[in-house]
Amino acid sequence: MDMQTATDGSAVAEGRQMGLTDLRNMGTRILADLRRLGISSVGDLAGQDPDDMYLRLCRMSGTAVDPRIHDVLSAIVHQSRTGEPRNWWAYTQARKARMYRGDFPRFREAS
Repeated sequence: MDMQTATDGSAVAEGRQMGLTDLRNMGTRILADLRRLGISSVGDLAGQDPDDMYLRLCRMSGTAVDPRIHDVLSAIVHQSRTGEPRNWWAYTQARKARMYRGDFPRFREAS
């Protein structure tokens, strides 16, 4: 697949702008989460930070979200920027290492 970059920094595949549903790890739940975050295009997604997105989802739900969602967010942000699709589990080891070190974003519920 021929990958280029659009003027908004998002990936372009075979001469056309990619849509969110073209991303490898995009399912209905992640698509709904992105909409809740106000993200409606690959260009919007390319400018996002997975840590920030994860914490915003936690705040919106009022509880800590499954950390594997962070892995999915990392994968789709990477693909939106580079056009390179990676499976979400390719990010799991790095996330677990961050959790062990204590530098993974941590949601603290209000008491």
